[in-house]
Amino acid sequence: MQSHRFAVRVAAGILLLLSMLMGIIGVSALFVTDDPFPRDAQVLIATFAAGMAILGIAIILSGFRRRQWWAWLALWYYPVFFIIHVLALGTVIPDAAFAALAAAALLLARPDRAASLTAAGMVNKE
Repeated sequence: MQSHRFAVRVAAGILLLLSMLMGIIGVSALFVTDDPFPRDAQVLIATFAAGMAILGIAIILSGFRRRQWWAWLALWYYPVFFIIHVLALGTVIPDAAFAALAAAALLLARPDRAASLTAAGMVNKE
């Protein structure tokens, strides 16, 4: 049990780092002077990235650290997001590494589904 608690902490740290990095990279679109996108698109990119980073951090600090199944499933958004970037944009570096890192963190901290659903009151304890 103690080793799984440590694994969850490590995984949460990795995912928090990725969340903050995504937010910073997205918001930095506002400060690029030679960006090919119009200013409206830059604002959209920045606010979307900031919002997704805040949402990810909230999920990590709430349900994920408590090993809740819904939070673990929701955070699979990160590897999927990075894989879509690789496929759509060809940005293997750094997106493939970020996808692998996020997937490894999630696999490291995989919760027990039955225990998570029971703790949430979604399954009878009998």
